[in-house]
Amino acid sequence: MSTIVWFPGSIAGLKPTSNDGKVSFDADGSIIIDREWKCRYADAFSLCPKPRTAAPEGTPGYNTLCISSGYERFRPDGAIVRATYQGIWNMPFTVYEMDASRYERPIQYHPDFNDASKFPVASKIMKGVTDPNTGATVLVFDRFKDICDTANDDSCKFRGVEAYMVPSGTFRKTSYTTIPDFSLDGVFKIGTPETGGHPIRGGDNVWLKADKTCRNMYRGASQIWEIQETWIYNENGWLTEIYGS
Repeated sequence: MSTIVWFPGSIAGLKPTSNDGKVSFDADGSIIIDREWKCRYADAFSLCPKPRTAAPEGTPGYNTLCISSGYERFRPDGAIVRATYQGIWNMPFTVYEMDASRYERPIQYHPDFNDASKFPVASKIMKGVTDPNTGATVLVFDRFKDICDTANDDSCKFRGVEAYMVPSGTFRKTSYTTIPDFSLDGVFKIGTPETGGHPIRGGDNVWLKADKTCRNMYRGASQIWEIQETWIYNENGWLTEIYGS
């Protein structure tokens, strides 16, 4: 915490003392301002700032409010009025987070599944099913071969494989502001996350804004808003026909 002495303009009817205007900066971004004035004792009650009232014009920081105040008699007819204000001198940093994950997809949906050089035809066991539109019997993939002809039978390398892992991920941006944002613009729409310049995996229509929250929070007496946006990654791309952009 660092401290400076600062002499702001006076509130009408209150005259600053020599102890007026001590300012402290805390590492969490808050600012503490101690004010001290003189006035007539008869006016002290009405002139003394009340908790939760705004700081005088010209006070450093923003969202700066009175958190405590009081007065005491000084000499026969005078009073010393004291008030402490708290505000924000620096907003919290924007936070970017990336959670990598994965999910399973049936192996027949692998993009190279029909490439015989990678998935040999001899390794696949097919079965006949009836096409509901034509009534014809068509062959579809059932499973991989699980009985090998020889110990070195390459067609058995996929034995037991039913699915493969597909990369997925969630990207979150958490920012802070003094103005709430309750709009739903862009939610469940395809787009590109704002990453603060950090590299992120790209591609056509691969990011979908899935969630947005706007939460009220406080730094001492000061009210700020936490806004969090969450994006979900889909390697194959999200369908524009469903989600738009």
